Amino acid sequence: MRQREAELSAFRRASARLRAACFAVMLRQQAAEVEAIAADTARRIKSESRARKQIELKRHNSVRADMVGTDTLLRAFYEFDNVGKGYITEEDLQRVLANFGRRVDSDAELGGYLAAAAGYDRAGKRVTYGNYVRMMSHTVKQTLEPNDCIFRQGDPVSFFYCLLSGEVEMIGTTDDGKEEVLQRLGKGDFFGENALLEGRTQRNKTMRCVTPVEILKLAKSDFDEGIVGGAPQAALKKSRWFGGSKGGALADSAEEIQRRKLLGFLQMVSRTRKHELVRGDAVFHEGDKADRFYILADGKLDVRGAHTSSSGKPRSPKKVGEISAGECFGEISLLDQRSGGGEHNVRTKTVTCSSPSCEVVSVDGKDFLRLVEKSSAVRRCFEALSSDRTARNEQKKTRRWYWPW
Repeated sequence: MRQREAELSAFRRASARLRAACFAVMLRQQAAEVEAIAADTARRIKSESRARKQIELKRHNSVRADMVGTDTLLRAFYEFDNVGKGYITEEDLQRVLANFGRRVDSDAELGGYLAAAAGYDRAGKRVTYGNYVRMMSHTVKQTLEPNDCIFRQGDPVSFFYCLLSGEVEMIGTTDDGKEEVLQRLGKGDFFGENALLEGRTQRNKTMRCVTPVEILKLAKSDFDEGIVGGAPQAALKKSRWFGGSKGGALADSAEEIQRRKLLGFLQMVSRTRKHELVRGDAVFHEGDKADRFYILADGKLDVRGAHTSSSGKPRSPKKVGEISAGECFGEISLLDQRSGGGEHNVRTKTVTCSSPSCEVVSVDGKDFLRLVEKSSAVRRCFEALSSDRTARNEQKKTRRWYWPW
């Protein structure tokens, strides 16, 4: 009985993680399509008539332009099946998950992902398009009209959302009880993540449709398990980033949980690259342009900085810190750009692989900064992390180990 319950639990987790990966693929594709349309519009704007542009705009904003049961699902499927085989294999799944910075080292775990599609073939090695569509039927698509509310302040936190078409506005309440439009979102945007990342049970804002809207909704359970790893709310609420305790083992545990959640979310919704290095290879050198954020997935890195003698003459770069697997780095230079500072527009240190091999995931710097601006949960996290590191640098400049970038 217990074994059966454990198997069922593992099956549900695998299913949630696979649905979340598919949802993240759709989210990225929607954002990429918006960028492509904007670039194409800019190229054609001088040659098109005004009437033609109005027709294009109406067609683009139609709730029928993207149907999750056909075009959106099909494009996501071909992200996995990129050669048109008609099915997804373990190799396909491994490749796509690697794009999100996720490693699946066990063949049994990969097989579990495929089994979670509820209809893999007899050999257990592939998932057909029909199996995939049935699995994704748990992901909800909803069509709404102008002035409909997707959720209201005080509603339970149940979903993470991707806007497939139309426009919505975020509404808050002023001190005197009046509504205030805080933000407007369009096709390709996602929303609802702050409450999920912070472990809240109720919404503190209202999302209302401005135009006819089509949204894709990922259940909270799938979001927690598949995107951020299922961190428990009880531990999350102790995190000092969200007003909890500032010391002790429980707070440290909550910090670690929250950091994993945010790094997992960041990788799922941003453009990423995987870098495989060997001992001596550099992630970046002193003086390189600061245009990416980094997460060390495996291995160990050394941090070296220029060093001068008491006479002012430069010496060979000196080791000033190290980075272990699971840690992130490079955010200070990016946040400095956001605040208008120019001191860290280039890297001030060199980071190299010091173990036999290293695996580094990098996030596009523009994606990182957009997410910092958009998501208060992400912003508070990395501003706190940057502040902590800067303070430690000031305190430990005379010691051997510190974080000087």
